[in-house]
Order: sequence, then structure tokens, then C-alpha cells
Amino acid sequence: MANAGAEQFTIEVTDRGFRQDVELAMGTDPIAAIVELVTNADDSYTEIGHGKNGRIQILLKRRRNSPSLLTISDRARGMSQEELRNNIGRAGGRTSGFDKGKDVRGLLGRGAKDVVHFGTVTWTSVRDKQRTSLTIEHQNAATRSASLSQSERVPEAKNGTTVTLEIQKRFTVPMHDRLKRLLQSHYALRPILNDRRGRTVLLGRGDEADHEKSEKLVYHEPSGEVLAERVKVPIPGYPGEHITVTLSKAESSLHEGEPREYWRHSLLITSGRAAYEVFGGGRFNSEADRRHLFRLFGTADVPAISRLIRDYDDALEQGQTPPDDNPQHLLTRNRQGLVADHPFTKALQTALEDAIAPHIEQMRKEAEERRGVEMSAELKQRLAGVGRDLAKWLQQEADEATDGTGDGGDLPVRGVTIIPSIRRAEPMQTASMLVRYRPVADGPVATARIELESDIGEASSELLELEQRDGYFSKTLTLAGRPEGTLNIVTASVGDSFADAEVRWEFVEDEEIGSFQFEYATYQVRESAGRIVRVLAPLDLLRDDPLVEMNIETGAGEPGVQLLTRSSHFGEDSNRSMAAATFRVRGMRVDTKALLTARCGAEIAKAEVRVVARGASGLDFDYERAGADHRCRMDPDESKVWINEDHPVIKRYLRSADSERAGETSVEFRTMLAEMLCATVVRYGLMKKRVEPEDPSILLTAYQQKYEPLLRRINERLIQRSEISPQR
Repeated sequence: MANAGAEQFTIEVTDRGFRQDVELAMGTDPIAAIVELVTNADDSYTEIGHGKNGRIQILLKRRRNSPSLLTISDRARGMSQEELRNNIGRAGGRTSGFDKGKDVRGLLGRGAKDVVHFGTVTWTSVRDKQRTSLTIEHQNAATRSASLSQSERVPEAKNGTTVTLEIQKRFTVPMHDRLKRLLQSHYALRPILNDRRGRTVLLGRGDEADHEKSEKLVYHEPSGEVLAERVKVPIPGYPGEHITVTLSKAESSLHEGEPREYWRHSLLITSGRAAYEVFGGGRFNSEADRRHLFRLFGTADVPAISRLIRDYDDALEQGQTPPDDNPQHLLTRNRQGLVADHPFTKALQTALEDAIAPHIEQMRKEAEERRGVEMSAELKQRLAGVGRDLAKWLQQEADEATDGTGDGGDLPVRGVTIIPSIRRAEPMQTASMLVRYRPVADGPVATARIELESDIGEASSELLELEQRDGYFSKTLTLAGRPEGTLNIVTASVGDSFADAEVRWEFVEDEEIGSFQFEYATYQVRESAGRIVRVLAPLDLLRDDPLVEMNIETGAGEPGVQLLTRSSHFGEDSNRSMAAATFRVRGMRVDTKALLTARCGAEIAKAEVRVVARGASGLDFDYERAGADHRCRMDPDESKVWINEDHPVIKRYLRSADSERAGETSVEFRTMLAEMLCATVVRYGLMKKRVEPEDPSILLTAYQQKYEPLLRRINERLIQRSEISPQR
């Protein structure tokens, strides 16, 4: 109780406090802003009962020397000047209609304002032929500074709202294809993308007025056997409350290595039209049951979530003490789902575990039935080293996924390189390329011979004096503009070392990256394991051959993430016509985070690194009975390879009339085992990289280059030289 004579006052929220709050809410990933604004637009359609043609347009324009421009627009009810001031100009207000029972998502009264964390944001809204704009400024950081324009009459305009967000360059927006893939699987967008009433969400590039070029976002629902359809499960400790579960089982794992907000497996937790999170698996998120959990998918509708959020806000508004079964706000401020230590969240997890428990148990039994006799101790012993080798190979593949960006260290690769190896330029415009030479040993100033051949009969030769750098030489080569359709082959040579590149003059859509940025906003690295992270930039940034410097910020105490590479030169990502620099980090402690800051001159980019559980130190192997579909397969969590003993080729070597496993330790069986284990792991490694070349021969070459040396190593593990009969 306050002292009667004490001065009463309201605690002030400073600009610093505001910034900290929105940073907590939004994190480092601009996808959070896209999700927030799309769900707001969907709520606007829901509020007016709009059933069909409810289109939401997302446009992202990447700009090289200024922030990327994100616009999200709808043609719903729009907002008047007064509504803009009340809904956007106030934080924490109950303005969405959720408190009155509307099926919308505006629970905290903060989401729309929080997006200023990424940059200056403007709402332009038309309501009843009147257009009004409200802007919240971003002045090197999120601010509370806002301006509201005077309303103007626009007789021909339709109702609706367009939000424009300038995403600062320090935030990384994924490349278009990955952005599309992530948005299509984000849990919070699924109720919208699955809307059978006609809601359409479109994703486009640039500021196109022609929306026909935009792509429709669609959530690709997995297919599988229906296990439960609208089954009601009670929530313990909350009488009368229940969840409604629809659950299916896929033929194979749905795990794709993405964070939980993008999982297509497990249960999507909804309440009305809002999706709150994907169930993490509870006690079934263990090593033994995870592979079964990865095959289950469905929804769990929980009406009590909306009621509890309303009841808590009502109690505070009326000056009442919230009850023990609803003592705090159920939704986390950072939009990462439900508050873990809320008693309802704990009870809900128990109910969800009860809902999937019988199906997990059945899948365990089915897995046991597919298993044959235990693998012999002798073969297990031989495979122990094989499991470690294959797990190490997979980790190296993950670390070395650099797409031709060099050796990931402080120096470029040795010999001559030309960046980019394929250059496209507008007709009659100059084309610049970077020529580098790193000698085997220190030497005098290098001179490169540049030879040009053209498809129109042009040929020339010149010398290019390379400038000495710290440990290598480089110089920008600029070619004069040529007519449309001209093709030049450029050859640079220093001594016996040479490199070729191709220059085409043609009109093409600009696919280059527009800013200095990390490849992903967030990276996951396993405990005690390393990982490569990449910083991307426009090719034009290579003109002066700059060095990229990396710093890391960790929390208090022992650092959870270690930075192993602190500087790196740019190389080329030829698949996407951009420059890329690689760095290596190592995870030190599970459930810790760190912030990476990359600098290149005045350019700055930031990304977050999270440390996740390490998993098994080596692959395990076991038999299963799975018909003739495959010889062996790999679990997506990289813990086990399953050998299909029912496959006719394997049975031929493994079984005999006298025994199920008579041939298990024979040289012939182990020779075949080495071949198919390497084939399985290499295919899995390429699949993880999503290698999709236009020419199948490229994929075949990549497969052979990785498969052959790995097979030699594994073959030597499984078969001793003394076991092989000498040739006569």
C-alpha cells in the first residue's frame, strides 16, 4: 500500500526503453514484420466479413545503397484519420476488437508499431474516399516519433491500407526463393494461406504495378493417413476446456532442418483464426521418439487460449487480481508462442502429449515389427568407425557449403581467379571483373596476361599490372561496352596458372543482391560443432577488393558461440550473381545466442547465431523390413541409417536357407554395404544443400566427386587388406 503522504507519479518510458521493448518483440528477422503486417491485413478483411477476393499484396524492392522497401497492401475497410491515430498512434490499447470477441489476432495492441524496429514505417489508408498517412520514424534506431498527415479526398480510390517499411541494411531479408519458401510454411500464416473463403496472399519483387508478376503463396499441406479427425481431448485442471485434434501420419519424415516456426510436422496450435505456435513435442521430442514425431502433422484448436487472454486483460482493466489458473498474460511479448511457465501452457502440453501418445506408441510397434534380428556384434564393431567417419563427412559438407567462395580464411584461393566467372552487362555498358592471383610462395609484383575472344571475331591481348595486397595480388579489369548479344571469353594467366570467364551483353532482369547482408538472419549451430556463415554483397563492391571483418557479441559469462574466422575476402556465388565472404563459428553451449556483426568499409550487416543440441557423435545403423522400395535410408536428424533387409539385392547376400544373417560378415556383403552407405549419405548431403542445377550432368559430377573418395575410405574401414585374395 502506498504511503498517504508520498508523491504519486507515473513511471516514464524512455526512448531507450521503447527500443529495448521492440527489439525483444521483433528480434533480428524481418520475416517477423511481414507476418505481423499480413495478419493485420487479414484481420481487416475478417472484420468486415469479406469472403472473397480478399487480396493481400507483398512487394519487396531490394536497393543497393539504401534500405530495402517492403510494402504490404490490402483492400479491406481502411482507417480514418481518427482510427489511424488511435490504432497506430497508441501502444497497448485494446483497439482490434479481440476484447469484444472478434475472431482477430490483435491481442497486445503493439504489433503494428513494433515493426519500426526494422526502419521507418508509413501507413497510408483510404476510408470513405479520404486518404490519410501516419509515419513512425526510425532515426538510426526505433523511435516513438510519429507524424500524421491531413486527410485528403480521393473520389476514385477504394478502401484499404498500404504499409511501407524501409528495412535497414543491417537486417537480412532472405533471397526471394527462400523468402517465399519460409513465408509459405510459417505457422502464423497457415490459417490465411489455407483460407477457403478466398483470401489470396501474393509475393512480388520491386515496386511492380503489374501484380500479375507476383506469385501466390500457398501452404503445401502434407499428405498421409488420417489418424484422428476432430477428436476432443480434455485439458487437465481446466474443467470444461478441451482441445480438438486432427492428426495424420506421413509416409516419411517431414523434418526439413528449419526452426520450429516453419515445421510442417507436429501439431499447429490454433484458437479461432489465430495460430499461436507449433507443438514442440513435449516428452516425445527425445532422441528415441523424434523420428516418429517428424512424421505426424495436424492441428489442435484450443478455444480456451482466446478466452484466457481476454479474461486476464479484463481482470487488470477492472482492478481485479488475476486467478491462480490465469495469473499472467498467456502470450509471449516476443511472439514466440505461449508463455512456457503459465499453468495453462503446462496443462495444454500434457493434453497434447496425451493426444499423440497412442499414435507414437503404435509407430514404435510398427518400427519394431520392421526390424529383424539384432545386428551381429562383429558387424556393429566394424560399423562404429564407419558411423563416425560418415557423421564427420556430413558435418564437413555443412561447413563447406560455400558455393565457390574460396577457402574461408584470410586469403583468396591460390592461383588465378576471375570474379565473377559469368558477367552479364547491359548493352553498350562497361563490364567490370576482378582478377586475383595468389602465388604458392612470395614473389615479385605479378603481371597478368588478359586475352579476349569474341563470338563476332574480335580477339585481343594485353597485360594487366596487378596491385600487391597482403599475401596476394589483384586488379579490376574493365571491358568497354559492346552491342546486345555479344559474348566475350576472358582468359587471365600468370605463369602456368590461368582462369576463364564469360561476359555477355544482354538485357536481363537484375537478379543481383542489393545490399551488404548475411545470407540468413538466424543461423543454428550444433554444440561442439562448427558451421560456415556467409556474408553477401553486390558484385560492384569487389571493385576495391575489400576485406570483410567480423565481430561477435555474446551474453554474460562463458561465451556460448566462438568466432573462428575474423576476416575474409569476398569470393563469388556464381549461382546468384553476387559476392560472398565466408566465416566459421563454433557452438560451445546449448541454448545460447550470439550476435554477429560484419563490416566492410562503411557497410554493416548483423545476424544471430543459436546453439542447438549436438545429437549423436556418429551415425548408428540398424536393419528394417520395408519391402523393395529402397536399399537403405537415412533419418533426417542425421542419427541413423536404416538397412532394408527385405530388398531383393540385400537378401541375396545377407540370407541363406540356414540362417537369416549367414552372409552378414562376408566380404561380398560388406563391399556392397560400403557402396550403398556412401551412396545414401552423399545423396542426403546434396539434398540438404538443395542442389538444383539446370544441367543434370552437373549434379552427377558433384555426386561422383564426393562419392568416390568417401567410398575408398569406408571400403577400407569395412574390409581389411588381408581379407582380399591376391589377384593371380
